[in-house]
Amino acid sequence: MSFAAQLSTHRKRLGLTQAEAAFLLGVGLRTYAGWERDDDPKRRPHLLTQEGALARLRDADKWDVEMIRDQIRLGATEFLRRL
Repeated sequence: MSFAAQLSTHRKRLGLTQAEAAFLLGVGLRTYAGWERDDDPKRRPHLLTQEGALARLRDADKWDVEMIRDQIRLGATEFLRRL
């Protein structure tokens, strides 16, 4: 199974959006979405990065998902409060 297919499979198993998966992996949404589409093989991450990203998604559980969503909500709230 390709890196892109594995990312998508783990993300969907966890019920994450692409934005939430990107947040979990510490990358931007455009970067993550490109990895999942595999639209430019030259921009595919190094094999060690791929393995680390897949391990992080594979080992995530529902608690991790809730924590990510809470952090995103808090970040959005803080952002809006500063406007």
